[in-house]
Amino acid sequence: MRAKVMFTAAALAYILAWFLPTVYLPDLEPWSADSVIVTGWEATRAALGPIWRADGSLDGPLRATLAVASGLSNLLFVVAVLFAFWRPSRIAPWLPWAIAMAALINTHWLVGDPGFRSSLSAGYYLWLASFVLLTIALFWQRGPGHAANSPTAA
Repeated sequence: MRAKVMFTAAALAYILAWFLPTVYLPDLEPWSADSVIVTGWEATRAALGPIWRADGSLDGPLRATLAVASGLSNLLFVVAVLFAFWRPSRIAPWLPWAIAMAALINTHWLVGDPGFRSSLSAGYYLWLASFVLLTIALFWQRGPGHAANSPTAA
């Protein structure tokens, strides 16, 4: 029961984050007259940009790779939530770990350029929290009897 509540909270946080301000661009000053407010879905589209354009806007291949991985993590999130709601008994043992890794990858927006970090807004933090909530819910759903399936188990 508690896993179902957590799945619901993760899904609601995720959906809400798609429509909230995620980042302020281009001058990186929140609520400046020159700022452009980017919502979650627009940020995802921008993160996936290196797939179809090579304009170097993300400062090198590492940042571009992390941005694309972050954008693709949304697909993983949706698949995980769908399995959690409609096929909870079929959750693969690797899925909670994959969502945890996606959450870790998604933190790269925080540890990069300090100017960019200060431009992040509520939508980003809610989106990141939704991955953490989903990770917890998936581990709860799998239960303590599945610890032997963890990648760190001896």
